[in-house]
Amino acid sequence: CHIRVIDTFGTEPAYNHEDYATLHGYRTNWGYWNLNCRQYMTMFPHTPDNSFMGFVAEELNDTERLSIQRNKVDSMAVVYGKEASMWKGKEKFLAILHRYMEIHGTVYYETQRPPEVPAFVKNHGLLPQQELQQLLRKA
Repeated sequence: CHIRVIDTFGTEPAYNHEDYATLHGYRTNWGYWNLNCRQYMTMFPHTPDNSFMGFVAEELNDTERLSIQRNKVDSMAVVYGKEASMWKGKEKFLAILHRYMEIHGTVYYETQRPPEVPAFVKNHGLLPQQELQQLLRKA
């Protein structure tokens, strides 16, 4: 087969096969192509039915590499979880990490810090991609 579809989050078989999807009420605008599920190329490994393309690894020149090494912080972790609900139930794990490193987060909230996010987390809020990359490089 010569067709590949780039599908960010993937397409599960139930949505891909028209007869099955129609019979079970899975109405979508993007399904029913009746392809082999491995033809869907996903950017994130959400479903094992599709082909995961892999993540991009950036190659740095010597100047960029030196700059990152100079700005690197020892014992720092970045936890990416933009919604408070993503942090719920993770307090014990985060407390263990906090014993060994400074923890930074990316949680969005308008007025009050959500109770799910421990006080020891240095929250940066939602960050533009470039700022998130800078934070990750520091860690």
